[in-house]
Amino acid sequence: EMEFLMADPFFYGDQLTISVPVASGTVTKNITVTVSGTAFAEPVITYTAPGTSGLTTTAGIVIEYGPTGEKVTWSGTSTTSLGYGSSVSFDYLNQRILENTSEVDIEGVFARWEPETSTFTTTFSGTAQGGTINMTYSPRYF
Repeated sequence: EMEFLMADPFFYGDQLTISVPVASGTVTKNITVTVSGTAFAEPVITYTAPGTSGLTTTAGIVIEYGPTGEKVTWSGTSTTSLGYGSSVSFDYLNQRILENTSEVDIEGVFARWEPETSTFTTTFSGTAQGGTINMTYSPRYF
């Protein structure tokens, strides 16, 4: 008898990216996505502020996965708000948040995104000065 052990039992499709513009003055942005595959996804969701110098008024970001209501929060780091041209990435696979390239404290729960059409909500503390939200993931298959 021979037993095979797999560290990762999934097959992965090509990486997909959904890009959504964020209008200046946005407080809440609802985004509907269809997650492909036959197993859950663990995306990276990145908000990128428009690129100029100085600080935005964005002092916090909450991502809420609609089907479960699970939320994860970035509350800023050394500055009172996010810099222009900076980004905040919510990495669901590694369960961490990066402000540009620096890992910061998290609050909340990183959800597993089921293969379905669902909505997630991005809420900005202090409003967004425009920019983009990108969701990147590789579909998983059994």
